[in-house]
Amino acid sequence: LDGPFVVWLHQSSTLEVLTSGKSHIETPLNHREWEIFTIAPIQSNGDVRWGPIGLADMMNSGGALVQTGKLEESTTLSREGEDVGLTTTTAEFSSRGPGRFVAYAQPAPSRILIDGGCSIVTELPFSHNEENGELTFMLPNKDQEAQDNVHQVTVVWDSPP
Repeated sequence: LDGPFVVWLHQSSTLEVLTSGKSHIETPLNHREWEIFTIAPIQSNGDVRWGPIGLADMMNSGGALVQTGKLEESTTLSREGEDVGLTTTTAEFSSRGPGRFVAYAQPAPSRILIDGGCSIVTELPFSHNEENGELTFMLPNKDQEAQDNVHQVTVVWDSPP
């Protein structure tokens, strides 16, 4: 595999980027210590780089991901009669929750949207570490009437004209 890849280290709660399939991470462990690595490919589209990991506080964090899509780019040429030329890149995925979701994103997204049911879309607060690209946000509990706890999430990057 060529790479790049993003790696989540569970015990230390850190995010690392491997630039190629030949890259490595040194993790010294003492007797009876352990670490779990979750590795995901990084997608690129123009200046946007994205790699979803999953629920950070679960040992099988990637198991929370039900479906991931490719980065998609679209351009809005006009809005209400004005030429805007706004380019938007989106990453859509489905994940089980609730919990703290972690991903790699560079640059920071403009917003994160979640399907709140009944055609209601809610914007989620998030934190982003510019240095290593770590993106985290909380997936909420779904209401009691929901058949499953799968969330439809869209991460959005807006690029000015």
